[in-house]
Amino acid sequence: MKSILPLAFLLVSIVFPMSAQDFKDFRIPEHIVSPETVGDTVVLRMAGEYASEVRLEGSWFSGTALMQKHEGVWELKLPGLKADFYTYRFIVDGVPSLDPSNPMVVRQGTKYLSSFIVEGAPGPRYSTASRRGEVSFVWYESRILGMERRMAVYTPYGYDRDKKKQYPVLYLLHGEGDDEEAWLGMGRVAQVLDNLIQQGRAVPMIAVMPNCNPMEQASFTLGLPESRTSRTGSSSVFMSSFINEIIPYVESHYRAVPKKAARAACGIGTGGTTVINAAVMYPTLFDFVLPLSCGVEDNGHLVDDFLRVKKAGVKLFWTGCGTMDTVAYGPSRTLHDTLSYIHLDHTFFMMTGGRDWTVWRHFLTNFAPMIFKYYTD
Repeated sequence: MKSILPLAFLLVSIVFPMSAQDFKDFRIPEHIVSPETVGDTVVLRMAGEYASEVRLEGSWFSGTALMQKHEGVWELKLPGLKADFYTYRFIVDGVPSLDPSNPMVVRQGTKYLSSFIVEGAPGPRYSTASRRGEVSFVWYESRILGMERRMAVYTPYGYDRDKKKQYPVLYLLHGEGDDEEAWLGMGRVAQVLDNLIQQGRAVPMIAVMPNCNPMEQASFTLGLPESRTSRTGSSSVFMSSFINEIIPYVESHYRAVPKKAARAACGIGTGGTTVINAAVMYPTLFDFVLPLSCGVEDNGHLVDDFLRVKKAGVKLFWTGCGTMDTVAYGPSRTLHDTLSYIHLDHTFFMMTGGRDWTVWRHFLTNFAPMIFKYYTD
């Protein structure tokens, strides 16, 4: 025992200084604040004495911007940003990096990004409300896709208090490269709905966000194996699962009103195409149809397709597209022209922007107060 104690003491004396040095090397200097709002300017900073160049890549501009170095700290001032939710990352000597001083991190597809919010009227509210709903992830069995699958479900503030109250449901389908977490992280849907409901501008509602990739059980971040099923016909297979499995699951496991007047379907890109196809093939299912950044091509029977939608009736057909969206702008105009031709009352919302979440978040804040506004339980 006497021979072991000196050795143990020696090991502790060696290991402890090494651990302390490791923590010291990686500790963020206490004086680094990033992001920091100074008046109408947001300041981003990064400690990097070792770096020869640091550039900023942000969601609000194309390309990158060079940051300036002063006493070992890289800094860039961003004056005059309008109220919005912004994502960014640093490019340190060519290597992408999160902002080590900023705990607000979101995922966009396979990329992780730092983020910040600029508040101010008349901008949308993306910050956390004082009355917050609940977000949960649930698993359901899909016989059509042959696997257990995950989806995110938002329930509004007060859902657990009144066990008899029922709610309308907004189904949110993501687009290419995303999954069931996209509307929560990049779309800020929980914060948007919390704020709108608290302000009395939106009806309390449930929001359901499934994984629309038929080969996936859930987000790739869970590390689950994908199905080996061919992607041939995958869009139609997912739509079948959406109509025949997801909606029945929600209406049997949540206090969701099982009526056309209490269902809204919104989708981005391929998700929006699913929404359009569902509205055409099942015209008695949704009273609120909300395809974003997508549209239609003239297939020779567009008029007949949407006449079925018109005959069944919709309370709101709302479609939007960014003016710089080179993929969806033409098909969106074709959809608008077709609906106008048959006199189907609808909203065609255009805004400056491309094919990205900056546009889609604004669409959400625009149409969310309009859906279910005529609904009474």
